[in-house]
Amino acid sequence: KLSRGSSRHINMKSLLLALLSLTTLFSQYLTSAFAPAGSLGIMSSSSSSSSAGFQLLASTTSEEIVPREVLFGNPTHAAPKLSPDGTYLSYLAPSEETGVLNVFVRPTTDENSDNSKMITNDTSRGIRQHQWAFDSQTILYLQDFEGDENFHLWAIDATTTTEATAVAKDLTPGTNVKASNLVTNKRFPNELLVATNERDPTCFDMYRVQYKTGGKVLDTKNPGDVLG
Repeated sequence: KLSRGSSRHINMKSLLLALLSLTTLFSQYLTSAFAPAGSLGIMSSSSSSSSAGFQLLASTTSEEIVPREVLFGNPTHAAPKLSPDGTYLSYLAPSEETGVLNVFVRPTTDENSDNSKMITNDTSRGIRQHQWAFDSQTILYLQDFEGDENFHLWAIDATTTTEATAVAKDLTPGTNVKASNLVTNKRFPNELLVATNERDPTCFDMYRVQYKTGGKVLDTKNPGDVLG
C-alpha cells in the first residue's frame, strides 16, 4: 500500500514524463514543418534544488535573420591610428584581391580612402593589431604563423612601401618564439622594448630592439617567477 506522499510523487513523475513526451512530439512537428529555416532541440536543466525542467530551444540558419557575414565577416575599416606627428592615418581593411585584413596608410591631408595604399601583403590569417613607431614612418604589428599563436613582432616602412614591395622585418625571429608586452617611448624614438620567450620557453625576458636595423639585446632577464 502506497502512502499519500508516495502516490503524489509518482503522479508528479508521470506528469513530467507526459509533458516531456508532448514537448518531444511538438519539437518533431516543428522540425518537420520548418526544416528549411532551422532546427529545434530540447535542453534539460536542473536548479540548485535538484528539480528538473525542460526548455524548448530554437535555432535558425536563415540568413534573413542575421547574415553570417555580419557576425564573421571582415570590417570595411578598423583600428584607425594616427602617426605620432599627425602626418599619416593607418587602419585595417580587407585586401581587394584576397579579402584578408591588411594595413592601409594614407596622408591625413588626403580625405579620399580610395587613395590609401596597402603596405602589408598578408594572404592568410589577416593582421589584427598594429601601431606606429615614434619615427612616424614605421608600422609595427603582431602576426603568427597559420594560427599557431606564436605571435612575432614585425616592422615595415609605411611611407615608401607598397603592396608590390611589401617586405616586413621580423624583429623577434625564432622557432616557437612568442612576442608580447610591446613598449615604445617618445624619448627613444628609434628603439622599443618587447618581451619574448626565446631564451626560456617557460618565461618572458625583455629585449631592447632597434627596429630599423633589427638589432636586439637582452634588457631585463626574467628570474623565472615573473608573469605577464
